[in-house]
Amino acid sequence: MANATFKKGLILFVLTLVFSFSTSAQKKGKLKEFSKDFPVYLADLSEFMTASDNSDLKMVFKSFSKNSSELTAEEQEIIILISNKMLDKRMRANPHFSKVLSTLMNVNNHLEGESMLPEWLGVINQTVDNTTTKKLMLFCAFTDDLVKENILRKSKTAAWLVNTDDYRFVFEMIEPIVLFNFNFNLSCNADGGSYTIEGTKGKYYFVSNEWEGNGGKINWESHGLSKDSVYATISNYKIDTRKSQLLADSAVFYNKYIFPLPIVGQFVNKLASAKQAEKFPKFTSYSKNIELKEIFPNVDYKGGYKMQGKKIIADGGDYAEARIIFNRDGKPVFVANAKRFSIGTDRIVSKGAGIKIFFDTDSIYHSNLQFKYINSERKLQLYRDVNGVSGAPMLNTYHNVTMDFELLEWNIDKDIITLGSLPGTAESRIELESVDRYLQEKYESMQGIDAIHPLFLVNNYINAKQEKKFFLEDFAKFSRFPALQIQHYLIQLANDGFIF
Repeated sequence: MANATFKKGLILFVLTLVFSFSTSAQKKGKLKEFSKDFPVYLADLSEFMTASDNSDLKMVFKSFSKNSSELTAEEQEIIILISNKMLDKRMRANPHFSKVLSTLMNVNNHLEGESMLPEWLGVINQTVDNTTTKKLMLFCAFTDDLVKENILRKSKTAAWLVNTDDYRFVFEMIEPIVLFNFNFNLSCNADGGSYTIEGTKGKYYFVSNEWEGNGGKINWESHGLSKDSVYATISNYKIDTRKSQLLADSAVFYNKYIFPLPIVGQFVNKLASAKQAEKFPKFTSYSKNIELKEIFPNVDYKGGYKMQGKKIIADGGDYAEARIIFNRDGKPVFVANAKRFSIGTDRIVSKGAGIKIFFDTDSIYHSNLQFKYINSERKLQLYRDVNGVSGAPMLNTYHNVTMDFELLEWNIDKDIITLGSLPGTAESRIELESVDRYLQEKYESMQGIDAIHPLFLVNNYINAKQEKKFFLEDFAKFSRFPALQIQHYLIQLANDGFIF
């Protein structure tokens, strides 16, 4: 009987010991659910966070427990809810609970923490429900950078910074975002420099690294120009914050040194190194019909406008609509057309310009010459590459001759135009030939083995289409030749002076 009693006592002791070990093991890390009573929750959390005897985890819990008295009942309730969801998803004390709790305290300690913490907890709750554990950790790291250092995003390429504490955390569709509903300054910093979008607002998509902005102003102060005189205002725009570039369409540009009214176009800015940095900020007007009077005495400009750094570019677009106009007695005597002119403080330059010098109803014309004007000398220089695209002679309808030369020089305030060879040439050579020239040998050599003479083919096209200006692709379809072959075909005719 005594033996039986001993056995019962032994079994009872073993069961008690097993239960004790089971309860201890559960408290050490096999917690199934946190209590919904906050003081008990803290006790559960203490056991959960200190089970591994990790000093960092102990420090995080101690700090959270110390500051938990500041939390409202609603905040305590959602923290327990989030903790149980994390537990269900088998998130660990380290790094998951540790990161969420430490970020929570950073948000609570923020200047706007009282209103910000409930929003942030709501976003964390939905993030746990709808995204991955990895994105949860990344969102906490992003929040730490934003609330502690005002960093929207930082990479090796650039750091985007905000100068405001007034923003909101929300969950939109499937990702957390940050709303900036009031104007602030958004800055981009890198080793190559920095720039700021003043007075902007918008929202930041944390997952896609995309900033959607609305409104803002960027100036050219980095190039020594007054921020109140040269600047662009932008409306809706987007930025990939992994990069330093800002591109905004329909920007409104002000250069009060030149224009009485603003102009509309595309704005681009980015941080670049060395010589590339000199090209930004950059504004390009949509209109190619902007007029600038007296850029130099008796010299006007009409066409597109581009401000590239502190450099003004006369932008003619694909159809060479930029025009430099030299006037005398209020009338144009010389016009140069180009895709682009570079306008400096003392000179205008273009690698290729069509030019026309007027003589009453006649003119001297060439479709492609290198153009240089030096204002301090009042000197115009036109260079012709006899072996290149500009190889055609110049057409002079006033004297009814073509003029074959390498260099034209003209002091625009005088009546003498000089033609000749490039400086340093041993012999200065110029050839004049009647416009009505006809050489049977040249005429036959131009046809070669072609079934139709090239001049007849061009003439047939002009008569069929009733237009004297045409595109290469259209002419290639008409002639049934590949476009590349037709391009060489037409360039040769241009070099011979038959087409322009």
